[in-house]
Amino acid sequence: MFTIGEKIKTIAIELTKIQSIVGTHSEVDIAEKIYDYFRRIDYFQRYPEQLKLLPIRGDKLGRKNVIAVLSGGKRGQLPRVFCVWGMLTPLG
Repeated sequence: MFTIGEKIKTIAIELTKIQSIVGTHSEVDIAEKIYDYFRRIDYFQRYPEQLKLLPIRGDKLGRKNVIAVLSGGKRGQLPRVFCVWGMLTPLG
């Protein structure tokens, strides 16, 4: 069984293997890979509406944003929400 740190490191290494060149359609690949990874997580299989792959309006290359929201909490309390935002910057 992997620790969370080992799992994060493995995911980061896999993401850096994806070729993504500035100004090409390959920039779309990384967002789709992240989306596909999240889609396999049990939580997002139960709550698919909490995961979105949204096109960037007016983007000529068809780049996309991945939006993933984890919400939960105890009954009778306000829900807790976990949201992470990151910027994907390919190397040129």
